[in-house]
Amino acid sequence: MSHSPFIHKLATEKGLYIYDVNQNQLVRVDEVTYAIIEDFGVLGSEEIHARHEARFDRESLERALAGLEDARRQAHLFLSHRPTRMAHPLDQDAIDETLDKSLSHIVLNLTEACNLRCNYCVYSGAYADERTHNDKKMTWEVARAAVDQFLAHSTASPVRTIAFYGGEPLLGFPLMRQVVEYVSGLGLPGIRYQITTNGTLLTPVTAAFMVEHDVELLVSVDGPQAIHDGERVYANGKGSFTALSGHLERLAREHPDYFSRRVGFECTVADPDQLDAVLEYFSSTEPYARFAHVANFVRAVDPTAASMPPDRAGPWPARFVELLTREGAEARNRPVFRFLNALVGKPFRRIHRRRVEPLGDTLQPNGACLPGKKRLFVSSNGDYRPCEKTNSNLKLGDVHQGLDSRASGALIEEYSALSETDCLNCWACRLCDMCYTSAQDSKGLSLEKKRYFCKGMRRTLDNALRLYAGAREERADAFAALR
Repeated sequence: MSHSPFIHKLATEKGLYIYDVNQNQLVRVDEVTYAIIEDFGVLGSEEIHARHEARFDRESLERALAGLEDARRQAHLFLSHRPTRMAHPLDQDAIDETLDKSLSHIVLNLTEACNLRCNYCVYSGAYADERTHNDKKMTWEVARAAVDQFLAHSTASPVRTIAFYGGEPLLGFPLMRQVVEYVSGLGLPGIRYQITTNGTLLTPVTAAFMVEHDVELLVSVDGPQAIHDGERVYANGKGSFTALSGHLERLAREHPDYFSRRVGFECTVADPDQLDAVLEYFSSTEPYARFAHVANFVRAVDPTAASMPPDRAGPWPARFVELLTREGAEARNRPVFRFLNALVGKPFRRIHRRRVEPLGDTLQPNGACLPGKKRLFVSSNGDYRPCEKTNSNLKLGDVHQGLDSRASGALIEEYSALSETDCLNCWACRLCDMCYTSAQDSKGLSLEKKRYFCKGMRRTLDNALRLYAGAREERADAFAALR
């Protein structure tokens, strides 16, 4: 095993830093320490002197080596320790018990049909490992079996969510109504309902139902009309903005309390060059400026490409950090913060909220959930999957046989074994939040596909660490808004 420190080096305009993986700390260092750190513990002191004497005098090298020795001995920094295995913190018995009593969220895929043909849609045919648009619909028998099983196995969860998905789920509105009325009739506490919709079918009838049952509504809006209509189109190529806007305006006018409490917006950024216009729209246009958002870039289409695509986030992480550095905790009150935090804030939140504690021998798959507990997805034909972002190859049982907790445990073990190949020696292992979706392909889990997304994750985290360190040089509480 290598004796080199488990670290990552980075530099800002004003400082040099070492991210120490074992302690999960970001340490500012001088130029000499920065230069010799990778040799520390690998070469003897005289070899280090010989390698670096052209740049630094002997006294400076000795002082840096002494400082590294003190940091290793007193603060346990710059150790060479690497974890030896990757494993989920729950064993199979604990998985069995959790999935027997503590499910919290079920997603019913009411239909695989959609009335739009958005250019970037994951079901457009551009993604080799995903289904395409079709006319499959969930039956009442499948929906009821899934809901009954969910309710029976979520008794330990204080809040239980039943969500509706598609395609466009409002094409399956009669089934949605049947499910909600059935569950509401049971009189159970802590039940809430959610739907993700393109909003074009929010007619007075469907909208009134949402209000009556206090359904949480997540509506897809991609920006001002020209941008929205450039991507979110009907099969005939006509844009959907006019229909969507009309429905939202009526809903806000007729049910303002419901609208302010239960409506949210999801934006997909297809063209980063248009992001200035999108940001301006969501920051200054009613009602969007008052709401938090879900925002994402379009997913990379070709994970087998020889080179990584351009960084789609571009200058936006830096602009987000500039806002935080300038305004601190007050940034939370700005619409621009709410949008950018949704779009590019995740790596900064992970860095800022990280637990500064020693790394043990076992590495947890940080981003990988317990499959089935957090968002159990039910396909139109009744198959269970970990979430709506996983494809048909990651099956966890079905409504006929029930949720298979052994399949859940097996998926964790397979993913952990696959990931160990690279993750145990990866500097980003404690900050990374990749999961099964980054490794799935048409056959199951693929190391090749995962490695493609690993490159992007390391690049994203490296950039975020640099920006994070640089911002805190200017303002110690720069990230107070990310509490």
